[in-house]
Amino acid sequence: MPTHSLTSIQEILNNTLNEINCQEIFKVYPIWSRWKEIVGEVIAAKTEPHYVKGETLYVAVAHPVWMSELQIAKTNLLDRLKELNLAEGIIDIKFRLKK
Repeated sequence: MPTHSLTSIQEILNNTLNEINCQEIFKVYPIWSRWKEIVGEVIAAKTEPHYVKGETLYVAVAHPVWMSELQIAKTNLLDRLKELNLAEGIIDIKFRLKK
């Protein structure tokens, strides 16, 4: 007679969330919710924090010109995240064109 072991719901959820990188997606929420405060209204209208992977924040940008501008301002943006206690483990920002 085969023996069946039960898997707890917590274990199933943890495994599922890890598989879909949910932790990385949720890690960006505090930044996303305060994005206008971090970058200002003009830049916020052209950009969006997308996700955090490892120590890097990925930001979607509407136009290549904005990518260049933000690359120049990257250190200031990282400093602003630290000021607002939102940098938790973030040491870099990468900019990608919105699709």
